[in-house]
Amino acid sequence: MSDQLENRTGIRSVAGLVGGLALAMFAAGAQASIIYNIDRTIGSGTVQGTVTTDGTIGTLSAGNIESWSVTVTHPNLRSGSPHSMSAIGLGSGQIRGDALTASLTQLTFDFSHPGVDTYFHLYDGITYWCNAGADQGGCGDSVLSSVESVGFLNSFDLPYEVAHRGAVVIASVGNVNVPEPGSLALVGLAIAGLAGLRRRTA
Repeated sequence: MSDQLENRTGIRSVAGLVGGLALAMFAAGAQASIIYNIDRTIGSGTVQGTVTTDGTIGTLSAGNIESWSVTVTHPNLRSGSPHSMSAIGLGSGQIRGDALTASLTQLTFDFSHPGVDTYFHLYDGITYWCNAGADQGGCGDSVLSSVESVGFLNSFDLPYEVAHRGAVVIASVGNVNVPEPGSLALVGLAIAGLAGLRRRTA
């Protein structure tokens, strides 16, 4: 009788351990960082690089950006082409409004989204990559709305931008963090222990 009670207590302990590990892994997975690859052509220019988020799905704000790194090219880029820039967090970049959204595989910007402060803007004080909404009035010195553009800050030319309509995928997933092998091994050991205790009670 005491052996059965001891075994049942052991089973409950192992089951609790398995449940705790599963919940911890689920919570970690829900907020795993996501790396999105940028590969855009904007007129005669390009933007290539990555944006890393905190794993938030849905509307993104400045606090959801963990880091970014992009290289901008254009034949007439006044800062020199190519021009590379990066930051931890959003850095000098800006996100205004709720037009930038994330899924597990894509970053999407809705260029038809209204609002004078609707844009997703990465820049280092010299050069920028900007996505502007319907009522923003463009980026830099542009007078157009609903545009994606690259340029030299405060010196903007029309060939640097492309007009868009509606929601456009501006980056696609590069990597989704998964639980480390060590974490999976712990869960496996816990399950094996639970199975062993059940066999002993049988």
